Amino acid sequence: SLLSPQVTEVLSFITEKDLVADIGLHGGGLHLHKAGGKLNTHLDYSIHPTAKLQRKVNIIVYVSENWQTEWDGALGLWDNDPETSQPKNLVQKIDCIFNRAVIFDTTMDSWHGLPDPVLCPDDKSRNSLAAYFLCDPPAVVDERVKALYAPSENQKGDKAIYELIKKRASSDQYKDAYKVK
Repeated sequence: SLLSPQVTEVLSFITEKDLVADIGLHGGGLHLHKAGGKLNTHLDYSIHPTAKLQRKVNIIVYVSENWQTEWDGALGLWDNDPETSQPKNLVQKIDCIFNRAVIFDTTMDSWHGLPDPVLCPDDKSRNSLAAYFLCDPPAVVDERVKALYAPSENQKGDKAIYELIKKRASSDQYKDAYKVK
């Protein structure tokens, strides 16, 4: 299991932090993107809303068998532009290969996402499992309680998109940003 004591122990050793697994899977679990699906580049929440611990490490495991690279679905990792506090350069694209695990530190201005639409057939989906690991927050921390999204290239300059991003990142306004069916 991704949340096992053994995995947590290995990640604690690597990060030199006393980590605990987010067994409540706040934002974690199975993520599924059908044809056309995407996820804007973003920073994850930094402080868990109930545990009040810092989110330190993400593990994403691709679980789509027989995925074709021409369907894209690669996870992108960007560096941070210190002048704008936005993603700057795409540093790495990690192809969706069955059983591949991606592990990264979420406290390092770790912009990541799937901003390009998935190009798979309608009867397929890009599937991944996500698990998160938490630690005591440092004395000074950006207390982001919601993910902070960046506009995609075709959304830049759109005031409505910037307003939506602001609402989604707000601990008070995020519920107004989602449609309920």
